[in-house]
Amino acid sequence: MKKLLLFLFPFLFISHQLNATTYYSRVATGNWNAASWSTTSGGTATAYTITSSDDIIIQTGNVITVNVAAVCNSITVNAPATADGITINSGQSLTVSNAITMNSPTAGVNSTIAVGSGTLSAASIAIPGSSTGSRNCIVSVSTGTITV
Repeated sequence: MKKLLLFLFPFLFISHQLNATTYYSRVATGNWNAASWSTTSGGTATAYTITSSDDIIIQTGNVITVNVAAVCNSITVNAPATADGITINSGQSLTVSNAITMNSPTAGVNSTIAVGSGTLSAASIAIPGSSTGSRNCIVSVSTGTITV
């Protein structure tokens, strides 16, 4: 019995990773827990329950509002030609197990993660520089908390 458990133990972790999903934002403005996501970049917006093993991609021109305590594995904010990003509502939190990666805008717009008076926690946040002054990646906070 002990040998069987030792044999099966590694498969628990593999099984967990197989259930991970990548979700793409699909609405110009939408809430985290609403019909804002698709499992393909061009798919129909649907409401999903995003878990700590799932990856998030914020597509150009989409701003997602964290209106509930939210979790995910990673976030990529695509290089926007139209402003995009994430807004965390007051009193809400976003916990990212791994990295948040912001890509440089391709036009004169801002890509923003606005924490406000909410809470953001992530393993790391990659914010690229830009040689063009009007192409900005911004992480802002007022009275909230950012933990990296």
